[in-house]
Amino acid sequence: MVGTVSYMPPEQAMGGEVTPRSDLYSLGAMLYELITGRPPFVGDETVAIITQHLNVPPVAPSWHVPDLPPGLEALILRLLEKDSTKRPASAAEVREALRSIPFLRERGTAELPGLGRGRGIAGSPSPQPSPIGVGEGVNPIYRNIFVGRESELRQLQAAFDAAASGQGSLIAVVGEPGIGKTAVCEQLATYVAVRGGKTLVGHSYEEGSLSLPYLAFVEAMRTYVLAREPDGLRKDLGSGAVEVARIVSEVRERVGIEPTPSTGDAEEERWRLFQAVAGFLRNAATVHPIVVVLEDLHWADRGTLDLLLHVARNLQGARLVIIGTYRDVEVDRSHPLSAALAELRRIGSFSRVLLRGLTADEVQRMMGGITGQEVRWSFAEAVHRQTEGNPLFVQEVLRYLVEEGLIVHEGGQWHRTGQTAPEMHIPEGLRDVIGKRLSRLSPVCNRVLAVAAVIGRDFALETLRLLEAAPTEEELLAALEEALRVGVLEDQSRGALVRFRFAHAFFRQTLYEEIFTPRRLRLHQEVARALERQFAARLEEHAAELAEHFAQSSDPSDLTKAVAYGEIAAKRAISVYAYGEAVHHLEQAILGQEVLDSGDWAKRCDLLLELSRAQMPLGEPRKVADTFAPDAFALAEAGGDHIRASRACHLALEALHRDSPNNVLSREWRDWAERADGYAAPGSVDRAYADVAVARARFASGDADEGHRLLCSVARSSRAAAWRSNSPAVLD
Repeated sequence: MVGTVSYMPPEQAMGGEVTPRSDLYSLGAMLYELITGRPPFVGDETVAIITQHLNVPPVAPSWHVPDLPPGLEALILRLLEKDSTKRPASAAEVREALRSIPFLRERGTAELPGLGRGRGIAGSPSPQPSPIGVGEGVNPIYRNIFVGRESELRQLQAAFDAAASGQGSLIAVVGEPGIGKTAVCEQLATYVAVRGGKTLVGHSYEEGSLSLPYLAFVEAMRTYVLAREPDGLRKDLGSGAVEVARIVSEVRERVGIEPTPSTGDAEEERWRLFQAVAGFLRNAATVHPIVVVLEDLHWADRGTLDLLLHVARNLQGARLVIIGTYRDVEVDRSHPLSAALAELRRIGSFSRVLLRGLTADEVQRMMGGITGQEVRWSFAEAVHRQTEGNPLFVQEVLRYLVEEGLIVHEGGQWHRTGQTAPEMHIPEGLRDVIGKRLSRLSPVCNRVLAVAAVIGRDFALETLRLLEAAPTEEELLAALEEALRVGVLEDQSRGALVRFRFAHAFFRQTLYEEIFTPRRLRLHQEVARALERQFAARLEEHAAELAEHFAQSSDPSDLTKAVAYGEIAAKRAISVYAYGEAVHHLEQAILGQEVLDSGDWAKRCDLLLELSRAQMPLGEPRKVADTFAPDAFALAEAGGDHIRASRACHLALEALHRDSPNNVLSREWRDWAERADGYAAPGSVDRAYADVAVARARFASGDADEGHRLLCSVARSSRAAAWRSNSPAVLD
């Protein structure tokens, strides 16, 4: 890389075309430093500075030099635009802009405010303390600063460099909430971009938020699909295009492919889907080496974890790095991720990056980077001791002290107020400091954020607008702007789609848990109805969210919807072989049905039968044989429903066979075979199934003649072929 990183335009850092407007960006950076005494972006490492050039707006120069002429500040900020087309067109235009600034025209640059001093004009009146809540582009206290993590970044960078040479790998980035997992990955993304690679990011979400099968992978792949031109995308997809299109709908639109209905063995079809995803990522990485970041795997669904395992086993020779982040404090031995990690550790390309708290020295550097001035050691050490070096906690402590008025910004410098040292006012824990900061927001802002917390970590402005008790448009926008200013929300808008995201899950969790339970249930109901209106044309895609929200209601009509949407979500999950997700939705639907109408045995029986079918491919057939099928059979038997009873027997026998072929020798098999024999209707598929089950029991007990007779009877039946295609396990 050629150039001085502090003055480097974004397009040069990314290897793009360098134009005269690129030189104007560098001029803007030099003017910024000339006026304020510091470059627009500072950091511990080159990558940290480049990341800011690419993604972070500069702090307004007037923050450092309060008496700076507005025209000069506007020109500097225009020169530092990320988009080169928004910068002045030429140096001549810059010269004319400088001439038009009254202060410079009258007094010249020799008397430029704060020239190289980072403070106001000597002898001018001291400016008043800056108000709390100024915008992110003005007040650096609401910006994110990255320090430290040198060894961790080197490990991640080395993995990418190896992948660029065809040595793919899987890395887990692990640590407590707020420790900086996302920040480390963002720094790596800059390193990857500078070296010609691509970073694709996907997220898993808390229960109750957006929920789709394989969502983390879908989000990551969607970014690539939308950016790739159709011919290249078709080549990358290869023979797996139809399979990938099952889970990434944008593939259908971009290359004109429609998934075909699944007709074969479910487990084989699922393998084909996983193989298609792995092949797609490998092919895409031949164009540019790729890093796929899967955030918050502690919230991942079973399907995402299974797909991760499959992709991880196919990294050899790939120019691909998979990075998964998760909170180790939330993963115990019973957690689904724990079993996945045990499998991943057996893969030679797997490694782990463990993030711990920053050192006291790093905390001091972080606080200095945020405030723009040197921070005394005793203050930094006290913050480190209280926060244990958790970067989010450090950041929130500083914001809290500023918002409480314990630290103020005057004359381009931060000062404490009163006689008591600021460190004496540090709250006890992260949740405590976040709660105190939220309490300082206006009542309307807190109400809007509480509703947003019920929606989930990410939410759309349109959803808030459609709430029955929504505030006025002006109140709503003002509340969102207030939350954005103080770093509680981040703007995630794209084009006309206006979306927001809580800056950290802790904000959402704190707000959600503080809502009075009856009010929280009512808000879930309101959110569910708003989502129904918002996605009226695409309810199937949002069935999982709708089911979660409606399930929180006590209204019978809402609970009926919760059950119905749960079934839709389960069918959608099964259609893409995400059986774990299907099981979750059906279990929730059964709970909702019990509350709604515990006497409707037929509906509960049907849900148990669906649950049994979804559970079967997950490798835990004993749950079907021991619980789901017996419960369904008991309900059907009590209701005198022979068809449902026969289906329950069918599922129990299939589960026993999947558990172990030797189960045919057991008393359990004979009991279920006798039940199937008693309830199967003559001439039906279930009858053929029952006869085979009984025949196998006879063979096992030594009655070969009767067993042979029953099998011959089934073989002669014209219905046997159709039955055989549906249930090969028992015939094999």
